[in-house]
Amino acid sequence: MAGERKRRGAQRQELERARAELEEIRGELDGSWRSFNASADPALTEAYIFEINALLGRYDHVCRQIKTLLL
Repeated sequence: MAGERKRRGAQRQELERARAELEEIRGELDGSWRSFNASADPALTEAYIFEINALLGRYDHVCRQIKTLLL
């Protein structure tokens, strides 16, 4: 029983950490999209595209982590 409670507590902490990371990534994505939309320099625009794609990859990864924790 105590072991199960400990495992659930650890799982809950991991889930909260993943949710917080998801919120952080969302904020970074918002900033990157704003910068992308305001950019007039083609080199910067390309850099923002790479940044947005990397953030979307991180976002997908964390979503998969959360899904695994909830199953």
